[in-house]
Amino acid sequence: MIEDQQTYRRATAAALIGLATQVGLTTVVALVGLWAGSPALWAATYYLFGGLPIWLFLALLYNQHRLERLEALESEQLATNSADAAAIFTEHGEQLDYARRRLDKLYRWGLPVASMVVAGYLTVIGAFWLIRNSSIAVADSLASDADAKILLALGIAITFVTFVIARYLAGMTRVKQWQLLRGGATFLMGNALVVALGTVAALMTWLEVSVAFSVLAVVVPVVPVIIGIEIFLALLMGVYRPRRPGEIPRAPFDSRIFGLLSSPESIGKAIGEAVNYQFGFEISRSWFYRLMAKAVTPLTGLALVVLILISSIVVIEPHQQAIVVRCGDLVGDPLEPGFHWKMPWPVSKARKYPVRRIQQISVGSVGMVDRSKPILWTSDHAIDSEDYLITGATKHGGQIVTSTAIEQIGATLPGMALIAADVIVQFRIKNLKQFVTNVTNPDNLIAAAQQREQWKQLVDAWQVAGAEGRHPLMGKAAIDPCPVLSAVANRRVNLYFAQKDIDTVLAVGRFEAGQKLRDSIQQDVDLHKLGLEIVFVGVAGIHPPQKEKVANAFHEQIGALQERQTLYEEAERERIEKLATVAGSYEQALAIFQKIKHLERLDKQIHESESYGGDESLSRKYESQRREINSMLPHLRGEAAEVLYEAYAYRWKKVVAERSRAQRFQAQLHAFEQAKQYYPKRLYFDVLASGLKDKKKIVVSADQARKLEIRVDLKNVESALGEILEPQ
Repeated sequence: MIEDQQTYRRATAAALIGLATQVGLTTVVALVGLWAGSPALWAATYYLFGGLPIWLFLALLYNQHRLERLEALESEQLATNSADAAAIFTEHGEQLDYARRRLDKLYRWGLPVASMVVAGYLTVIGAFWLIRNSSIAVADSLASDADAKILLALGIAITFVTFVIARYLAGMTRVKQWQLLRGGATFLMGNALVVALGTVAALMTWLEVSVAFSVLAVVVPVVPVIIGIEIFLALLMGVYRPRRPGEIPRAPFDSRIFGLLSSPESIGKAIGEAVNYQFGFEISRSWFYRLMAKAVTPLTGLALVVLILISSIVVIEPHQQAIVVRCGDLVGDPLEPGFHWKMPWPVSKARKYPVRRIQQISVGSVGMVDRSKPILWTSDHAIDSEDYLITGATKHGGQIVTSTAIEQIGATLPGMALIAADVIVQFRIKNLKQFVTNVTNPDNLIAAAQQREQWKQLVDAWQVAGAEGRHPLMGKAAIDPCPVLSAVANRRVNLYFAQKDIDTVLAVGRFEAGQKLRDSIQQDVDLHKLGLEIVFVGVAGIHPPQKEKVANAFHEQIGALQERQTLYEEAERERIEKLATVAGSYEQALAIFQKIKHLERLDKQIHESESYGGDESLSRKYESQRREINSMLPHLRGEAAEVLYEAYAYRWKKVVAERSRAQRFQAQLHAFEQAKQYYPKRLYFDVLASGLKDKKKIVVSADQARKLEIRVDLKNVESALGEILEPQ
């Protein structure tokens, strides 16, 4: 193109178009930022304002180029028309070219100064907004009356207009004389990128991603900081860069980063040159390269179609269910395992949840527990510090007084104690729609599961390495999979332990707590419609505080209680053994014991009633009770039955013997009456015979004249001869 004043007039007009665009863009973004109340848009406004000095300098520079060309044209015309004028211009040309000298000063001083001002402004303003937006809470980044749909529409319109103008101005830079416009075009393309980020944030906000503008409030200030640093580096490198005569310098504010967006064809050109250099010939002119170049657009379109189709397919695994969210609203019922279709992203999104897997939270003494260590009273098994639950004091303790005033009036309150308990609550999703609707941050369920997997790998690696040094989970905060359920479970756990004494919760209360807590937590979950099913609740560990030797003191107390219980159990065992030995069985002994106690009470009442005439009904009850006891006695087994049966045998033996003696006496009396002289003599001789049976007998003959003749039966030596030959 001919380097004349018309060329630079067009460049000046382009710079003024860029200036007008920059002013309009800055004004619109400022007004939208005031309406929306977004710190991200405020930071973007200040960033866009930094483009005004660039376009002002470019308009001034190209206007000076136009004046220099006019001045040069007038000099040529005067030199052509007058020889004297030509001599003057030849001798004093350096002093008469005012426009050219001003142009040289703009290149030598104006361009670096303008670049330094822009770089300093962008760096300072970017750092200011970055610190401000990072240090304050920007969770609510939009005003309550701001409509995300309006922001989305404005963002699309502004991004499109800015991008078209930036591409138009970047296209003009192909002309050598207009190359300095590339600095303004790249900055304007950066403006389009920032507005595009705001458009994406508005879309995410419309889709109920509330943190979009919060993130944008931190991202936007980073852009001017990066561009400012880049301009400073370009200025520093330009000082040492050699200049060739007639070369148009590249402006320091001409960003290399945004230049890729304003002139994307330069990327393809650079890649083509690199490929040609590597292969040693111009592969970019081959038929295959040209075919691929022509197929880039259709292949890109096909890739977009495939991506849209992929984003429309939802694959649900067997343990999952999914809900479809369209523009922030739930659509239809939860999706069951299998393949499903939905509208493509970002219109519709599918959120998957592991409804058939058991999830777990820990409540009670909040804190991470090292599961690799045994949970003992005196061992340090907590990774971090433990909180304690309040429970009732021991039954064997006394009362405590809470203040001096209460002591003065003598009032006392029941004691309390502290205890550490690790309560495990396992649950699963029963109604996914209720869970997503009524639970705060339902995605925490998935994040917590992922965190548990990562922590498990860390702990396994630490244990493989010898478990040396600090525990890898110390100081880390676990993600709560369901904060609402944790709050409900903590409330019920605190209430349960507050109603029990410490002796109970350390003994049988630990085993009773699971079912009772499960039922009460499930009632609260159903009341709040959380869509969860409580599968299991158990007390994984429970112990008194470990500080100040409290646990050791409890050990001593529990040892004494166990010894007392052992003695009691031994006495009870001996009691049951004796009762079973006596009565044959423990139950029969208790039954007879109760009957006898009742009989004794009746006997006491009878004696008391004799003082006022007696009570026949008591006597009848007494006899009935005695007969009932007597009827039970024969059916007993054991020592009592043995003694009873021996007494029965002795009684019948005495009765039969005495009865036989009475009958024999009756027979003797009858015989006496029949033979009164004979029977007494008979008894006399019988008594005499029985009395002399074992006595020695001497036979003396009364008649001495007659010869004594003794006849002895010698058949039995022991009976006769033996007594004679061997007298005792």
